[in-house]
Amino acid sequence: HRLADFARIESERRRLKLPQSQVGFHCVFSGSAGTGKTSLARLLGKLLHALGLLKYGHTVEVDKSGLVGQYLGDTPMKVKRAFDEADGGVLFIDEAYSLTHDEDDLYGHEAIDGIVKLMEDRRDRVVVIVAGYEKEMRKFIDSNPGLKSRFNRMIHFDDFDAGELLAIHKQMIRSSGFEASDGFLMKSELMWQTLYRDRITFEGNARMVRSSLEIAYENQARRLVRTPKRQRYELCELLPEDLDGVEQQLRENYDD
Repeated sequence: HRLADFARIESERRRLKLPQSQVGFHCVFSGSAGTGKTSLARLLGKLLHALGLLKYGHTVEVDKSGLVGQYLGDTPMKVKRAFDEADGGVLFIDEAYSLTHDEDDLYGHEAIDGIVKLMEDRRDRVVVIVAGYEKEMRKFIDSNPGLKSRFNRMIHFDDFDAGELLAIHKQMIRSSGFEASDGFLMKSELMWQTLYRDRITFEGNARMVRSSLEIAYENQARRLVRTPKRQRYELCELLPEDLDGVEQQLRENYDD
């Protein structure tokens, strides 16, 4: 990716004590929920740390409640506290557009003023990533000249298609140490094709996959407690019936 390439060259310039570009790594991540925005923010922090561009590379995640106070004067302190915690790493502000949702929200605008100032004051120490839905994030950036001048890099995250959701499903199962039977995977593939066709997956993406597994694990447990003589391998095996009712529950949870 262009951002990773830029980071590597910037790191090499720093190592050779050459002039720096003075271009920051602040980013706007736009896209639906569950498309990997938070995960990439964490990876970016680790990459910049590995390249010597951030001291620690950790990621501090906040939303509006972590930045806006309940009374006048409290907000600047909360914003500063967030930057202090993120010093040497990444400050990830999820659903950042909520700070400007209400034009009369003085505290939200106060938070933005504080963010803009500290982004400049600590540009070599903190990378700020703001994230949210594409339309709302464009409106958010346009709402303040300071934001527009500091966020010159927008990365959009597409929704996952049915094949990608199935691949994520398989990967999550492997990571948990479970095994999925062929029948389970066939039923899973059909489920993701149907949910994607009906545009249900756009509301959750990878989060929806995780939700589906949580339901499947519970279904498996209910099935196993009725099995008097359980074999060791059965405790970590997922069968087709463990997906019974999962699609319907996902529709109820995610279809607005």
